[in-house]
Amino acid sequence: MKPLFLLSLLLCLSSMQAFSTEKAVSFKHEINDIFVIPQGYDTNDNIEITFTSKLPNACFVPDEHIMKKIEDYSYQIEFRIKRRDLSECNDRQLNQFKNPIYYNETISLGELNSGKYTVEAIYEDKIITKNFEVAKARTNSLDDTIYAPISTAFIPEMLYTHQRPRLILTGIIQETCLQVQRTKIEVKRFNNMFLVLPKAFIHSSIPCRPTEKPLQKIISLGDIEEPGVYFIHVRSQSGLSVNKVFRVRNKNFDHSGIEL
Repeated sequence: MKPLFLLSLLLCLSSMQAFSTEKAVSFKHEINDIFVIPQGYDTNDNIEITFTSKLPNACFVPDEHIMKKIEDYSYQIEFRIKRRDLSECNDRQLNQFKNPIYYNETISLGELNSGKYTVEAIYEDKIITKNFEVAKARTNSLDDTIYAPISTAFIPEMLYTHQRPRLILTGIIQETCLQVQRTKIEVKRFNNMFLVLPKAFIHSSIPCRPTEKPLQKIISLGDIEEPGVYFIHVRSQSGLSVNKVFRVRNKNFDHSGIEL
């Protein structure tokens, strides 16, 4: 009787271990969209690509992204997720988590040679392809243009159409002679992508001394008429940038006037 009990216990522990291992296995997951500014990069910039996805629910977490260089000017992204090793996330209780979770990630490719590039994501029969161009820098300095030291950019995660959203840019100015004017902040739109260029300049009549003072600028992105997913790429000092993803939806109501 005792050997039979021990055998049953070992089989039970073995199955539990196998289940735990199975839950932790990483698997390929769908990428919903890829964002990269098609024009505006040069060879002294840090090239960045942002992708969006949707985790099935709170029981799943990102595992890793894999960026493969297919050819000299072609890249492919793969995104992998895994189930959390929690009792609430076992097969019997998994269906109680109904809400998917939006997920965005930015990947740095570093500095690239000048040329025309392609980045794609393949999931089952779905292929997403985006193109971007890297121009040759005009100088050997960090930036062809002086940009403001932007470290954060804020915009609501979701908006309604025709709201004319405003973007808040913040950072820290560390030189007394560095000046940033709101009129010098240029916004370029490429369909559902915004390129924000907060240009700065060195004021020749102001001595350059170390300082620390807050930088905050508020700019309008104009009217957004169509629902969808939008991307903002803000240039910063030293070839760096800040990236944001936000969503826009229509305001819909049912027959009784309750918003859907």
